[in-house]
Amino acid sequence: MKMFKSKKPRIKILLVQIANRNYGDTAISDNARFLINKGLRFRNKDSFEILDYNILLSDTEQIKYVDAVVFAGGGVIKYKNEEFDKYTIEIIEEAEKYSVPVFFNAVGVEGFDGQDERCLALKQALNYSCVKSISIRDDMDTMQNGYIERPDIRVKSVVDPAVWSDKVYTDDTPKTEYIGLGVAREKLFSDYGIQGVDREYLLEFWKEVANKLEAEGLKWKIFTNGLNSDEAFANEVLEYIGHGEKVAQPQNVGELVKTIKSFKGIIACRMHTNIVAYSFRVPSIGLVWNDKLTFWGEKSGYPERYITYENLTPENTVEALKTALKKGCSRVKTTMLKRKTYRELKRFVKSVTPLNAMKKSSVNYKNRMLATALGGMDFKYNNTNCLEALSVSAKSGYRFFETDVRLTKDGKLVCVNGWHKDTFKKLGLEYTDESKLGLEYDEFIEQKYYGFFDTVDFDSLLDAIKPVLKDKTYKLIIDVGLPKKELIGQMFDDMINALKEHEVDHDNIVIRLQRQADVKLFKSKEYPAEIAYFIALPKNPEQDLNEHFKKTIAFCKAEKIELITLANATYSDELQKMLDKAKLKSVVMTYTKTEDIIGAIESGVYLVGSHYYTPEYLNRLTR
Repeated sequence: MKMFKSKKPRIKILLVQIANRNYGDTAISDNARFLINKGLRFRNKDSFEILDYNILLSDTEQIKYVDAVVFAGGGVIKYKNEEFDKYTIEIIEEAEKYSVPVFFNAVGVEGFDGQDERCLALKQALNYSCVKSISIRDDMDTMQNGYIERPDIRVKSVVDPAVWSDKVYTDDTPKTEYIGLGVAREKLFSDYGIQGVDREYLLEFWKEVANKLEAEGLKWKIFTNGLNSDEAFANEVLEYIGHGEKVAQPQNVGELVKTIKSFKGIIACRMHTNIVAYSFRVPSIGLVWNDKLTFWGEKSGYPERYITYENLTPENTVEALKTALKKGCSRVKTTMLKRKTYRELKRFVKSVTPLNAMKKSSVNYKNRMLATALGGMDFKYNNTNCLEALSVSAKSGYRFFETDVRLTKDGKLVCVNGWHKDTFKKLGLEYTDESKLGLEYDEFIEQKYYGFFDTVDFDSLLDAIKPVLKDKTYKLIIDVGLPKKELIGQMFDDMINALKEHEVDHDNIVIRLQRQADVKLFKSKEYPAEIAYFIALPKNPEQDLNEHFKKTIAFCKAEKIELITLANATYSDELQKMLDKAKLKSVVMTYTKTEDIIGAIESGVYLVGSHYYTPEYLNRLTR
């Protein structure tokens, strides 16, 4: 009798990373992912899965589904700034609960204080049994003598994973003769206790650096790692200098790396600007606001290129750059440590075995998730209603899409999540009392969300989504908000005409309405699209909730409406039971954590909206 081998379960590795708009942090995670894949080459690609965990979302529910946790790197062993101690502790505690092994990859250590409760709590967590090994990019002494007590924890000195960038980002970028000036936010130095290096000092510093470079016959450009606060100050610096150029704010890590690779040399505040530059042999001068830059300078073999605040003058900085340009950038000093970064990570991931601690979910999340405002991107961007988000969502397994349609001040249909402060902030516009009336169509269409993503009108959205909606199982939910009552009739007419002109099948369309009068008016138009009704909390907080919900449910039953939409703050198990009893389907918007998404679906919610997690991701996590 022929025997068949059972299929081995996949190894699932949760990669903990800092996902924000400082794309230096993204470079860390990209390099860590590259090294994990490199370390697992002996396995079939289908036998392991790398799942992305944004440490800032505090979503520890995922840990019970995985076989190992890897911290990608970065300065997470600290307790004074950014609350990474809190996030790190909760991850370790959850991993300990499910006996999931944890590895810290090339992490930074920023201080120890045996009298500080936060520091002691972090120390306690780092000594839990689930923590198997730790590699350190900088302060090894503090780690060994302050934090670590368990003798069986493997602790090794390595370099930051971003030194592998030349292997990860391999596209050709032409060199220029420009010097890159990597500006960071004005309070960076003062927030780390460096007195005197304030806004005024930095404005004058960068101006004098630019002037001295020009006196040496060197051209320069200002750039940042992508943070909005860095960008704001970089624009001030450029204005203060009075001439010159600034590189456009990077939209992703690839754009940042191309910028860094293109320069002849660099002067920069951000640590990973300097590390990525080093990887590509671009001489760089680091301005030290944190000891981690000094540690990197020593490990890279160029301590003289990292200027502490005592010596932070334009003269010293430009002289250091001139010397660096003459000597070039050798990577010999880090060769062995670079190999150790890889070896320590490889050693850990090779040891990981399937835990099978959780029963796998049988849910296909493609059928149960909704891309709110057309979806989010990279844990960073949401509520844009832009075509880039639609493209990402369609590729990530969504079958249900929601868009917000509003009227411009001059009565045109555009896709925007309301005319409120958050919208104007994302568009980079000032919000005034008049802003609540909206923008004129031409002004709105000229804007970009976050400085990158084009705004879109209703016609353009229908053009883009029509190929997706050819599949009858896909739906577009159109949220019209609460337009002025005298405008709603014309708004419905314009929407219906656009849907017909673009030949979008009404079976693919759902209209989300919030007022009973709007339901009756829309039905009078005799356009046969499905209607979804919004249940809001009662305006009077003393009103009985159950009675309020019963009246809404009765209205929906009378109008033959099956889809009920609600905010996550409104949702409860009790309300879900009421909807189940009435045989109505609930659509809850919007959750940012997997535990909320999974829990809501397990409780019977028909569709769950999300900005950050996609059906493709949830399927990979839970199956």
